[in-house]
Amino acid sequence: MALSIAELNTLLQTNITNRVLSNGISFIEFTTGIATGVINGTVGSTFTTVDTGQISNPGIGSGTGITGLDQTTLSNLIFNNCYVGWDSAGVQLLNITDGIAESVVTHFGSATLTSTHSPVWQGTGIVSFTSSSMSHTVMSSGIQSATTFIGTHWASFSTYIASAIVTYVKSNGSGSVIITGTPPGSPTSGSGTGSGTIS
Repeated sequence: MALSIAELNTLLQTNITNRVLSNGISFIEFTTGIATGVINGTVGSTFTTVDTGQISNPGIGSGTGITGLDQTTLSNLIFNNCYVGWDSAGVQLLNITDGIAESVVTHFGSATLTSTHSPVWQGTGIVSFTSSSMSHTVMSSGIQSATTFIGTHWASFSTYIASAIVTYVKSNGSGSVIITGTPPGSPTSGSGTGSGTIS
């Protein structure tokens, strides 16, 4: 399953509602904005791989899931960004960041990873997002522009969410792809690299 705005939005609504006693009249717009910005800011982002297997022909990689992420850690990153930026925290802020983090970590587990490789044509690629093109500026802008909110804290909240997600994925995100291709005349064992995108 590829990443989906609708699926993440459903998770956000469920996981925040389960933690917050009541939701405001703009709750659906709130979750839709986050889902839209996060997914549009993630799909198409790049990753690299370190490969092992059989060489020497090009190969195609396919995998599922951005792994290595912990929802408590991500929630704390978002919460701390808010607390430092605002110098305060509302009574429901941690519940909201917990709901956002659980939703993102869960849904990122269904991301589709597609890649190209050389010279490994058959084997495994270990994914790294350290040098990914994923941008917190793009993600934050996507969250903001998907809503009509004009509150003084909405722009900063969007930035704090996006910054935490992108920083955490780049530092801790991982995954793997299975590489397949056409065997050469005399295949041998070896290593290589690859690159790909998230969908």
